[in-house]
Amino acid sequence: MKIRAQSGAKPNKYNRKNNMKKLILFTVVAAALAFATSKAAASAFNISGTAVFNYTNYIKGTNYIAKTATMSINNAFIYNWISNAVANATNGLATNLPARGYLVYFPLGSDGKYNGYFYVTDTKDFYYPLSGLDTNNDHYSFMELNTYDKWFGILGRGDCCCCCCDDSNSVYTASNSIYMTDYSLKTGFGSYSAIDTAQISIHYYPYWDDTNDPIRLDLTGTFDPKLTLKYDYPYSPSTATFSGIGHIDLTEGFDHWRGVIPGVTAKFNF
Repeated sequence: MKIRAQSGAKPNKYNRKNNMKKLILFTVVAAALAFATSKAAASAFNISGTAVFNYTNYIKGTNYIAKTATMSINNAFIYNWISNAVANATNGLATNLPARGYLVYFPLGSDGKYNGYFYVTDTKDFYYPLSGLDTNNDHYSFMELNTYDKWFGILGRGDCCCCCCDDSNSVYTASNSIYMTDYSLKTGFGSYSAIDTAQISIHYYPYWDDTNDPIRLDLTGTFDPKLTLKYDYPYSPSTATFSGIGHIDLTEGFDHWRGVIPGVTAKFNF
């Protein structure tokens, strides 16, 4: 079963409150171009890093012998994690994700509770949101980005890194952007960049809380959007980079593995 947007259409990439008034024709054309750009990319979200696990695998005499294992944190690993989680989900969320699907992050839309969400798509028309409201109107999340940004506002819960994520945690620069008085209303062009404290979390159990989420991955670092704007919209090429560290909790058979991620980078294409 494939879960699609209730409207049967792709997510509207320009659903942002308090936008400037714009020509309807331009909005439709810009949305189509932006989606075509993301579909043309091999993957709209790329991540790379390494997890390190310390564990005990055998006893020598009376001593437990500690060993170290490493694991690559990459697109294939994350996609496999999410595919297994979705396949085993409850409350009508379970489905089989496409073998050649990939992740996309959409910062301008709402999942029904929070702004910004990840979804799975492919080269055809598959669409599965990784956070949102289920048929019981309960919020679920397999994956989220939490941050505060001057342009996007609060993304996700906004409580990244056990902090309030207000303006003091966001250092930004802008040139001809919507926050500057020299933004060109005549041409509608501008640019924006920022460095925001942020967190990325991935959950095996989509109805998680701090007491029932034993299989998860948490990354803490910075989210650095670099946007090319046209009529207040991110316009290709617009990207963001996440850099950070974190920890990972896995269950291997009957064993619980807890590892650290000393460094990871991720790239978003909008």
